Amino acid sequence: MRKFFVFVAVFLIITTPNLSQSLSIKRGDKVHLIAPSRGVTKEHLSAVKKLIEDAGLIPILPKNMIDHSCCETPEDWTKNDHWSNSHTNRALNFIEAFKSDAKIIWAVCGGFGAVSVVEQLERMNFDPSTIKEPPILIGFSDITNLHLWAQKHEITSIHGMNIGQGMEMANFTGANPQGSLKEQVHILMRPPSNQKIAYELIHLNPVAGKKNMKIQSSIIGGCFSIIQRTLGTAVELNPKNKIILFEDDSCSSHYVREHSMWTQLSLAGFFDKAAALLIGDMSIDNMSTEEFVRNIIRDLNITIPVFLISDVGHGNKNKMVPLGTDATVTYGNGNTKAQIEISLP
Repeated sequence: MRKFFVFVAVFLIITTPNLSQSLSIKRGDKVHLIAPSRGVTKEHLSAVKKLIEDAGLIPILPKNMIDHSCCETPEDWTKNDHWSNSHTNRALNFIEAFKSDAKIIWAVCGGFGAVSVVEQLERMNFDPSTIKEPPILIGFSDITNLHLWAQKHEITSIHGMNIGQGMEMANFTGANPQGSLKEQVHILMRPPSNQKIAYELIHLNPVAGKKNMKIQSSIIGGCFSIIQRTLGTAVELNPKNKIILFEDDSCSSHYVREHSMWTQLSLAGFFDKAAALLIGDMSIDNMSTEEFVRNIIRDLNITIPVFLISDVGHGNKNKMVPLGTDATVTYGNGNTKAQIEISLP
């Protein structure tokens, strides 16, 4: 039997319909760094600071962002997965960044621990609606916990490379080794007239390949295993009528384990509520992402449109995907285009 695939181009206009957030970044604007999960070395931080400064931006590094007394080498951080600081201090650093005049809050790296920051934010009753022009959060992996918090409060954020990773940081980490931070900074500093990013998708089930269909919604989501673990919590993802982005790392790469996690979401009615799924990179044993997801679609009888989006997540590259933005997706048979459009605030 022959297999036919539909390639779909997606255009993203980055802004938000809910708050006075704008990604019109220019030279002299501030980038507030946070380390809500694992920490990094002083040398690593210096490299991050230089990258930001070379772009003409101003890096803001809180003095107590990372407690270096427990870890001095990269191996200390990666092998032991130490939190960068106490739960309280990490939460206070995030609140400080959120209240600052920075245009961007950029996570240095992932790891484990951002969920404790969210727990502290909930315990402190931090209300982001009091911030007139909140910065836009950028990061991925464990930072998904903070994206979920942002999505709960209808705040736009960006699923993208952590600024301490990528090819420019190859001396310190192997994450997203072919991803370019300079390229992502360039996208952020684009002229106001250039408000689109184009991506190609592959449809993975018949309903995603129907002709002349349209989905109007917004993209939410992030790291799949974190989304699954937050079911029943204050930041549980509400999939109703949303386009859901899933990607994951090798920590949940066992086929049976991952299949069970998808089954739990299915039992919770997750896939009956969502408008569509966008699947980024997922490392599942020796299977390709496409093969694994096709098996999931078949086994769980997922009937909403499912698309594969390459180079998003824990793979070699990690393209930016805005979260919480209004989206219109059109698709069909043959050479069609899908467009995600946002009205400027």
